[in-house]
Formats: sequence, structure tokens, C-alpha cells
Amino acid sequence: MKVLIVHHLQPMWDAGLHRFGTSFEEMKERLLIHLDENTYDKVIFPMFEHYERMDYHEGIWGINATFVNYDYGWCPEDYEEAEENEDGYELFEDQYIPVSGSSYCERWALVNSEVREWMPKPEDDVSICGAFDGECLADLESVLDYCNIPYTRLNELIR
Repeated sequence: MKVLIVHHLQPMWDAGLHRFGTSFEEMKERLLIHLDENTYDKVIFPMFEHYERMDYHEGIWGINATFVNYDYGWCPEDYEEAEENEDGYELFEDQYIPVSGSSYCERWALVNSEVREWMPKPEDDVSICGAFDGECLADLESVLDYCNIPYTRLNELIR
């Protein structure tokens, strides 16, 4: 299955996108052109705070898209129940893993049953894009690496 993960492409990050000389609308337009030129069996939109299709996703309605909740930057040591193990921290059924490549702080990403539910399979042909490189995208890449899911970065769609 050919899968595209469009990470945190939301207007709430527009100010950050301006630091990279672009905007939410420009990124969305680039994505729509990419989707017009490429075929995917599934497109997954991990969202921060609002994990449903919103009005600002106009133009994306015709694709097989899944919108999922994926927050970031948990600090498992804040939880008394968290126990460190060789893979990171574990809190009940949740697995916290260290994020590699984070550009600004020590971070931990969550791999739980909810995340595993929408994650592609290791045999899928996975591409990723979105915001922000070395930040939220590093969380996603760390989780994909942890789950042994190979992926291709679409650098022209990453900021």
C-alpha cells in the first residue's frame, strides 16, 4: 500500500512556516499539486489538537484521507508511574521513546495503541512531509524508526 503522512499541516503553525519563507496556504497548494501528480492508497494527517477534517482542508476532500490526533513532546519523567527501560519509558500500555534529531530540546514521543492503530505497516511504501523539520517531524520519524517502518522524506514538502 502506498501511504503519505502529512504531519501537522495546520494553519496554527503559519507563523512558524513564515520563518521558512512559506505559509500554510502555500504548503497546502504544494501538497495539492503533489497529490494531483501522485497516487496514494491512503493519506494520513496527524493533527495537533484538532484531529478531524476542518474547513481549511478544502481541496483535500476528494482523497482517501484519515485525520488522527498526534500531539508531541511528552516528558514521561513527569509521570510517577513511568518506568525507564532499555527502549525508553513505559507508562502502562504507552511507550515513550527518545526523539532523535530534535533541534531544540530533549524530547520523547509516544507510541501507544492509538498511534499504532493508524501507523502504516512495515511493508507499506511510506512517504512523509509536513512541519517542522527537526521538531514535530523528528517525533514522527523517531516513531516510524522505532516501529521499523521505512519511509521516504518528501523534502520539497517539508519545512
